[in-house]
Amino acid sequence: MWQQLDSSRLLSKRPCLWRPWDLKIPRPGAAPSYLVRLAALILWVDLLFTTGWAHAADTLTLEKAFQEALVNNPSLQAKKAELLVKEAEIVTASARLNPAIISDNGVAEKTYRLGIEQTIQLGGKRHRQIELSKARRDVLLAEIQNTVQSLRREVRHAYTHLYDAQQRLQTAEDIAGTNQRLMIVAEKRQESGDVASLDVQYAKLAFLKAKNDAYMAFGEVASARTILNALLGKPLALIWDLAPPTIIQPESSQTQITDKLDELILQGEVTIQQATLEHLVKLALENRAELHQNLSELTVAERQLALAKANRLPDVSLTVGPDLVAEPGQRQVNVFAIANVPVPLFNRQQGPIQEARAQKTQLEARQKALRVNVTLEVTNAYYQFTVNRQRIRQYEKELLPTAERVLVLSRQSFEVGKTGIYLPLAAQESYMKTRMEYLEALDEFQDSISDLERAVGKPL
Repeated sequence: MWQQLDSSRLLSKRPCLWRPWDLKIPRPGAAPSYLVRLAALILWVDLLFTTGWAHAADTLTLEKAFQEALVNNPSLQAKKAELLVKEAEIVTASARLNPAIISDNGVAEKTYRLGIEQTIQLGGKRHRQIELSKARRDVLLAEIQNTVQSLRREVRHAYTHLYDAQQRLQTAEDIAGTNQRLMIVAEKRQESGDVASLDVQYAKLAFLKAKNDAYMAFGEVASARTILNALLGKPLALIWDLAPPTIIQPESSQTQITDKLDELILQGEVTIQQATLEHLVKLALENRAELHQNLSELTVAERQLALAKANRLPDVSLTVGPDLVAEPGQRQVNVFAIANVPVPLFNRQQGPIQEARAQKTQLEARQKALRVNVTLEVTNAYYQFTVNRQRIRQYEKELLPTAERVLVLSRQSFEVGKTGIYLPLAAQESYMKTRMEYLEALDEFQDSISDLERAVGKPL
C-alpha cells in the first residue's frame, strides 16, 4: 500500500528520507508498475541531492529567528564591520599634523640652519573634521538600523512562508490518505457490484493527483527552508521544527486613547492592540530608520559646509631654529623664524561651500518627502492588515468549518452507499481548495504584519 509522505518525519530531528519502493498504487492482487517505481526513484534521488543529508535543529520560534538573523546574517555582519572603518576615520580626523625638520645650509656663505616647521590649523578645522567623521558614522548607524528593519521583515516572511508550506504539505498528505481510503472503498463496492469500474478509475485518478500535489508541496518546503536558513546564516539543509508564528490583533482604528496612553505607547508599554492609525503614524515618524538616516546625512552636509567655511581661513606654517654663521673670526649663533601664510586670493572654497549648501537644501526637501511617504506606507499597511485580518476570521469562522462538514457528510454518504464517488471527491477538492486558500491568506496576513511593522519602524 502507498506510504504517505510523513510530515512528522519530514519536520522531525531525523533526515527526511522515504523509500521510493514504498510508493505503490494499491491494487489488490497486482504488483506496482516498474515505471511508477522508476519515477519515484528518480524523484527520491533528486530530492536527496537537493536537500542534502540535513540534520535537524531545536524548535525555532519567530522571535528566536529574529535573534539568529541579528547575530548571523552575513549582510548585516558586513554592515556592522563598516563601523570599524568609520571609527578609524574619526581617529584619522583627530590626528594632529606632524612637525617637519628642515635644513638650510649655505656653503659659500658659511651659514647653517636647522629648524622645525609646524603647520597650525586655524578656524577650528580639526574640530570640524572630527565632527564630520562622527556625522558620517551616524549615517552608517542609521543604515544599519534600516538594514535591521528590512531584515526583520524578510525573516518574518521567510519564516511564515516555511511554516505555511509545511502546513500545505500536511494538508496534501491528509488529502492523499483520504483519497486512498475512498479508492479502497470504491474497489470493495465494485466487487459487490454497487459501483461501476469508471467510479474506481475516477477515484484512482484523484488519488494520483493528490499524491503529485504532495510531491510538489515537499519541494516547496525544501525551497522555503533554504531561504530561511540563508537569512539566518545557517546551513541551507538545516531542518527546523517551527513554532506557529505570532499573530497580533489590533483593535479598530476608532479606538479612543487618552493622552496618558499616548505616552505609554511611545515608551513601548502598549502594544498595537491598543493603537490607532494616528498613533502608528506618529510612531513611524519617530522611528523610521530612513528618516534618521536622512537627518544624519543632513548633519553631514552641515558639517561639510562648516568645514568648507573654515577652510577659507588659511593655515599658518611656522619654522624656527638656530642660525649658525661659521666664517673664520665671525662664529656666532642666532635664531631664525619663518612664517608661511597662503593668500586666499583665487580659491576661497566657493565650490565646496556651494556644493554643501545644495546638498543641505536637497536633504531638507527629501526629509519632507520621506515624511509624506512614511505616512502613506503606514496608512496602506494598516488598512491591508485589517483587510487580511478580516479574511482570516471569515475562513476560520465560516468557510473552513462549512467545507469540513460537507466533506465529512459526503464521505459518510458514499461509504454507506447512498451516493456515488463523484460527490465526496468534489467535496474533497472543494475542501482542499478552501484549505489552501486559507493557508495563502495566513501567509498574506503575516506579510501584512511585516509590512506594518516595517512601515512603523519598530517591532509590534
